[in-house]
Amino acid sequence: MSVATEVQREVFAADGDVAAFDFRPIESLLAGSIVRQRFNMLLLGTFAGMALTLSAVGLYEVIPMRLLGALTRSVFAWLSAQRMLMFCV
Repeated sequence: MSVATEVQREVFAADGDVAAFDFRPIESLLAGSIVRQRFNMLLLGTFAGMALTLSAVGLYEVIPMRLLGALTRSVFAWLSAQRMLMFCV
């Protein structure tokens, strides 16, 4: 005789109007109750990873462009100064 059968018999003996059924391990009850939270955390983690990746790619693009822009301006300034020196001599 299983534990579930004994529990059903004892519950019926104590109060005949109460039905004892659907016996499951506590692990399966807990797993079923946290499925939604687990999915939400997975979704949140996925979006956080995507945001981190997009921000890293954006920084990877912006920083060289700013440096390249400053370098380009300095090269043009140097070339302009050389041209002015050529005309002044």
